Amino acid sequence: MAQQISNTFCILPWTHFNVSPSGYTSLCCYNQSYNYEIPVDEPSIDNRGINQRSRYIDEGVENVWNNPYFKNARKAMMAGKKVYDHKADHLSTSICEKCYAEERGGMQSDRQFFNNRYSKEQIDALIEKTRPDGYLDTLPVDFRIFVGSTCNLQCIMCGPDLSSALISLHKKIATMEGWVDKLSPQLVFNKNSKDPYKNPLVWKEILDPVLKNIHTLQILGGEPLVLKAHYDLLKYCIDKGYNENISLILNTNGTKIPSNELVEMWSKFKEVRIHLSLDAIEERNEYIRYPSKWNDILKFIEFVENMALDNIEANIMPTVQVINIYYIPELFDWIVDQQFSVWNSGKFSSGKSTSDINAFPNQFRTNRFYINILEEMRKNNVKSLSPEAKKIVDQKCSPWYNKINQLRGIIKFMHSEDWYNDQYHLFTNWHTKLDMIRGTDFYKTFPIFKEFDK
Repeated sequence: MAQQISNTFCILPWTHFNVSPSGYTSLCCYNQSYNYEIPVDEPSIDNRGINQRSRYIDEGVENVWNNPYFKNARKAMMAGKKVYDHKADHLSTSICEKCYAEERGGMQSDRQFFNNRYSKEQIDALIEKTRPDGYLDTLPVDFRIFVGSTCNLQCIMCGPDLSSALISLHKKIATMEGWVDKLSPQLVFNKNSKDPYKNPLVWKEILDPVLKNIHTLQILGGEPLVLKAHYDLLKYCIDKGYNENISLILNTNGTKIPSNELVEMWSKFKEVRIHLSLDAIEERNEYIRYPSKWNDILKFIEFVENMALDNIEANIMPTVQVINIYYIPELFDWIVDQQFSVWNSGKFSSGKSTSDINAFPNQFRTNRFYINILEEMRKNNVKSLSPEAKKIVDQKCSPWYNKINQLRGIIKFMHSEDWYNDQYHLFTNWHTKLDMIRGTDFYKTFPIFKEFDK
């Protein structure tokens, strides 16, 4: 029987599987609540032989996919309810709050985007296959995997759990602020975490049930181009013949030129979408994604632009946050001026937010942009700007509102709450510490903040 889709329903618990660098699983790739707890009153093994306490990928995909965390999420969503963690005393905020907050702020959330990828009939069919307790026989078709945390950059909006290069930096700041003996959960998490991908049998014995079933494989790090597990995973898919049915998505910082071996493997997949994380141009991107060099990124962009592969789509994807939202139009202007044929071409229409193509110059009408909004780190969230600064940002970005629909939504999101008093001083304090350690100059690199901080 067809059901009405509620405003809390999300298709991802039926289609999507997310694994952290250390092998922990989460409900989706956006809430990333890896440290969820299994209720103590749940039996260890249910009557189907499913290990109810599995949350780590080494314990088997089938076990994790139908543990109480995943089942209760499906059950709640089918009932039109919000999803909460299994900690009985922590029910004030849903684990899906990121999407709900974006929707309240006027943006299209990932929940809405992924729901829109499926027809009502397809959603109904998946719900029909779901048992009353949330158990689902079918395995996910979208797989998002962080193949390690080894990285060569210290991006300001990242953490030690996803970048090994940030561990030393965060320890230095902890020492400066006097809480080195109370290391952040991210540092402890990274220090004590496992690395399941060192096991050469991980693909065959653990992840094969997913890999043989998926349509989309998204690979992240760390920096995938420096991670051996990235290459091992692609090679396994090719050796098993799964590659022909897989659309591959690769997130990269663009500081490493792909090897001939990697390009050859890319050629064997159904589609390859390269997502370049680029937040500004020249010295501003070098500051945000320290210690990257702009010339290295230009070489990467040129390399991809000139690759003779028909199955490649490449997208420049900025992460909008306090530090760069005023300068985002500068990045868009630069992309337009390059007149790329591969980058942001919209070849596979993979971005969640399409531009109004008629608003672009003729040579740019088929291009698409995807803008990621940083939400989890509150001090870097655009809501933390002062009301006066937000007005300046709004005016700066307004010429692009009719060209990139998502940007208008982000500005509305920025205005939706005022976090200035609680968060902005943390933002400025963090960059003071960064400049002391790195020898950088925040106000010289981002001069608009001299006006913001008068």
